[in-house]
Amino acid sequence: MLKIDVDQATRTVLLEPEGHLSKQDFVSLAQQVDPLIVESGDLNGLLVHARKFPGWDSFASFIAHIQFVNGHHKQVKKWPYAQTQPSALW
Repeated sequence: MLKIDVDQATRTVLLEPEGHLSKQDFVSLAQQVDPLIVESGDLNGLLVHARKFPGWDSFASFIAHIQFVNGHHKQVKKWPYAQTQPSALW
């Protein structure tokens, strides 16, 4: 599950994974940020904050993640990632 906090005043998004990422997480994320991008043209930032990278629940969710990034990377000015524990994937 992905906790999504959209701050319309600053045009920023805080993402906090709370378990394996699903395809629906990225559908929900797009549904929440796309109207803001349409309204203002871009986002100032999209911050991912996690204790550790949780991974994906399926290959379809991995593809949805790549598609979201590919479809939105030009509309987001900054993509910081904060992790509090080392990850075996990095």
